[in-house]
This record gives sequence, C-alpha cells and structure tokens, in this order.
Amino acid sequence: MKAKPTISILLLLALMTATLQTMGQTPTQASFNYKELITDNPNPERDVQIVSAYVNAIVAGELDKARELMASNFKTSGPGPMDSADREKELNNWQERYKIQTNRKTNFIWQTFRVVSGDLKGNWVSVWGDYNCTMNGKNIRVPFHNVCHLTDDGKIDREISYWDNLAVYQALGYTLVPPKQPKKMNKVAAR
Repeated sequence: MKAKPTISILLLLALMTATLQTMGQTPTQASFNYKELITDNPNPERDVQIVSAYVNAIVAGELDKARELMASNFKTSGPGPMDSADREKELNNWQERYKIQTNRKTNFIWQTFRVVSGDLKGNWVSVWGDYNCTMNGKNIRVPFHNVCHLTDDGKIDREISYWDNLAVYQALGYTLVPPKQPKKMNKVAAR
C-alpha cells in the first residue's frame, strides 16, 4: 500500500525546492565585482605583524602581550556559532587551557585583504595553520583558521576561529556514540 503524502510533507518539499532554486543567488549577484568589494590591505605588513604577534603570544602564554594587541571591545567567536567571548573571557579561557596543555607550538601562514563596504568593512588578516600541544600525555595537532579584523590604530577587535573539536576529542581517546534508534520509526522517516 502506497502512503499518501501529507500537507506538511508537500509544504516541506515545496520549501526545499524553492530554497534550492535560490541558493547562491543574491540580489546583487548580477552586479557583483570582486574588486569593488575586496581590495588590497593598505597596511599589509603592519597588520600581518600584529596578528602574527598575537597568535604567537597566545601560544607562548604571554597573555599580557596578547592583551596589548587586542582592542578593549574585542570579540571572538568560533568554532561553533554559539561560541563567543570578549577580551577578558578569551584570555581567561587560554589561562585555563595552559593548565592542561604543554609543549604548545604553532606554525601558520597568512593572507590579508580589505573589505570595502558593509558589515565586514575594514582590514582583515586570515591565518591558517596547525596548533600543536600535549594533553593527557598525548600529542595533539589541531588544524585551525582564524580571521582577524584590525582597527585603524592596529588593534584586533574581532576574531573568528575555526577548528575541528571532534578531531581533538578523538585524539584524546573519546569516541562518538550514535544516538539509539527509536523502536518504531515513522513510515516517512524510514524511506
């Protein structure tokens, strides 16, 4: 016997179809010009030096030096959308990490650019590399990507960080356990 589609399933399919048809399309897509939105950072050496000094200070445990490079209104977020901290909370988070991490090292490369307009306007430095440390007697390698926004006076006021938390937990010996399947599955979900 064939199941009849319900109104909610038909609405979901319609919504999914509309979403797929409009994915990637923005109102300004036809007039988008990369060089109108992104340009060279006019202070590339300065900004790269500031962000590099910040990353190296954090890894070295030199939090006073890192604080000097951070704006008073500093905000960081990542790796998840709900992970965020202000300057003091971020420095305290690192102080706590130092208690369980030893042999901290990093290597990274960078790229810098300027966003010309909009909410992300300003000079940015992207940093990607590896953070290495020892935790619980295990050597851990964490690939990361940070993007830092710099103020006109050379302070970092925004940082967005990405790394794979699951890989860290797995390296420490944790396992991912899938949720238990319900005994009865909905006929629609089983398809």
